Amino acid sequence: MSWQTVVGGLETLLEGVTGFGAAQVSQDDYTILNKGVSKAIVLHHGPARVENQGLSGTFDIWRTMEVRLFEQYKNPADTENDLRDDLELIMQKVFEYPKLNATAGVLGTFVRGISDSGTPPEELVSQPNRWRSRTLEVEIWEHSTTVFSE
Repeated sequence: MSWQTVVGGLETLLEGVTGFGAAQVSQDDYTILNKGVSKAIVLHHGPARVENQGLSGTFDIWRTMEVRLFEQYKNPADTENDLRDDLELIMQKVFEYPKLNATAGVLGTFVRGISDSGTPPEELVSQPNRWRSRTLEVEIWEHSTTVFSE
């Protein structure tokens, strides 16, 4: 199992959220916000921890992904409503497919928290577009086995 496999599974799942598609979901690429979309999801790698399950070569890996949701600013009420509604849709998709739609090795996916992530780096956002965002912290639990060479 690799970061790319796990992130690819999450990215594919999020592309299926109502109102989103491949053009609106990226991995650590904020330039997507300059490509004419009104909302977008940027996946950002967080920390990982590994739990060795003895000397058998079996490991549980907990990978944290930040799901950064961006909505183009309209006015305070509409923008907040859009953020809330899309966060709900994203969480429902993760809850519906806890193994990331059968991504190899994934045992479960958990929503750990939501935060106000402010605005993206200014140099990556064209004017007059203004964005508001929220970050959903998702933890992905996978099981891995390796064969020891010594």
